[in-house]
Amino acid sequence: MYQPLPENAIRVLYLYPGTGADPLNCKLVHVDLSEKPQFEAVSYLWGSALDRSEIAIEGFAKHLVITESGAQALRRLRHATEPRALWMDQICINQTDVAERSKQVGIMHRIFSGADRVLMYLGDDAGALASYAKEFIEDVQDRWETGAKAHGDDVRTMEHERLPSPDSKKWVAFRTLMSLRYFRRVWMLQEVMLATEATAFWGDCEIPWMHIARAAAW
Repeated sequence: MYQPLPENAIRVLYLYPGTGADPLNCKLVHVDLSEKPQFEAVSYLWGSALDRSEIAIEGFAKHLVITESGAQALRRLRHATEPRALWMDQICINQTDVAERSKQVGIMHRIFSGADRVLMYLGDDAGALASYAKEFIEDVQDRWETGAKAHGDDVRTMEHERLPSPDSKKWVAFRTLMSLRYFRRVWMLQEVMLATEATAFWGDCEIPWMHIARAAAW
């Protein structure tokens, strides 16, 4: 099963390629944080412990049980043709080792700030609204880029004309995005604020976090 972590080390999960409902397969590698390893950190809601899935890990005698929410995040984030180096707390920390868990939680800020990118998994797009929310955010971003040239980096100076009306589907979709449970968890936002770069994944859409933040500020 899990091998003890050396001082200053974390485990990076190399998620093997797959698509759709293909089984999840990976290997775990110890890396030294001081050597600035390349990986992306996954920020997500654990979900209910009663909704379970599993992942096969090289060298483990049996599959590791994880939450269905964690499994959905991995399926959404894995590449179709090549491995992806990730850090996910549920797998990269030995959850049965209290001492290790405490120590790893204590360096969480280094993990998220040291990641190449933080991947914000927001869940499925059950209402088929993600594409509309993305269009709204892109509209705001376009206005910000135009306004920034004239007024500087302040969304309050943007002209609001030619943006969707408050009762449009784009507006409704954006409000739905911002009301997701993910954004109601303080520690989720703390993880994102530590990131040098962050991208949100909602349904099939990928949206830069900075663009979401600008739209929310507007």
